[in-house]
Amino acid sequence: MAHSDVAFPFRVSSFTEEDIEPWHWSNSERIPVAVNTSVPGWDYFADLRFQRHCHIDLDRIRHECGLEGKAPLQLAVIWSCSRTMTRQVEWVSESSSEPRLSVRVEIVLPSTRIAESITIETVLYLPEKGEATNSLVPHRRGTPLCQERVEIFLEGSGSRFPVEIVPFSSSLTRINAADAYWYLDFIERDLFAPVMRAIRVYLNADHEDIVDRLNSGEIELQRALSGAIISETVQFAIQEQEFSLDEDSFPPESMGEWAQSLVRSAFPGLDVDDLRSQFTSRHSMMSARIQSTVYNWFSNE
Repeated sequence: MAHSDVAFPFRVSSFTEEDIEPWHWSNSERIPVAVNTSVPGWDYFADLRFQRHCHIDLDRIRHECGLEGKAPLQLAVIWSCSRTMTRQVEWVSESSSEPRLSVRVEIVLPSTRIAESITIETVLYLPEKGEATNSLVPHRRGTPLCQERVEIFLEGSGSRFPVEIVPFSSSLTRINAADAYWYLDFIERDLFAPVMRAIRVYLNADHEDIVDRLNSGEIELQRALSGAIISETVQFAIQEQEFSLDEDSFPPESMGEWAQSLVRSAFPGLDVDDLRSQFTSRHSMMSARIQSTVYNWFSNE
């Protein structure tokens, strides 16, 4: 191994509470709300906006890392979502040789690329190669000096469904339904699998008007989409032999638990055998009852 390939340890620092304020996200009224560990009630058609103010003492960090003079430093924000296999640098400051760095950071995460949870990393690093005054002083370009990593869980009825907007005519040819408005894909046909991992909703980008109306919150269209999702989910569940309405039959946030809650809301008093029989003999009536249930949900919001 060449000497230059050896990864030597180097001095680092850490952010203080005075350096970086907590992240805030903007709710439906555009009011910034401090992020704890989750974003409650996230609408899966809405992009997520995060912001924070930073007042970083660069001289303190230079001193703690052993950097001499006014070594330039740079701040970057990186977000990732393991569920959608996305990772990208979203925001980068200008390089600074000043004693302090005061900036307002705002990032927007597209709804089509986020699901279940996200991670936001704030990193202060060397934007250019520095002088190696001793082996413990960081000098390589890109070396991180301070890092903060925040994991945020996405909650609420909307956040159960990862949504992807794609043209069915070119990107979803396998379903042979180029003119469909939407498609519910059961990625994992497993009642014990987490809902967020098992289901994906595709919206057809070829129908721009439908996508725009859903994004704008048109309630009648949202009812129709929700009714289709619920109907298909219930029918999927009752076809599985292990489906049961017994308490604690399935893990929290699993497909089975969610299907149980849907059945109890839409068909109170029916057991699983009744459901299977009636979906076979009275399918239209059962679909109508789901529509009625969804209508009442939206009306009570």
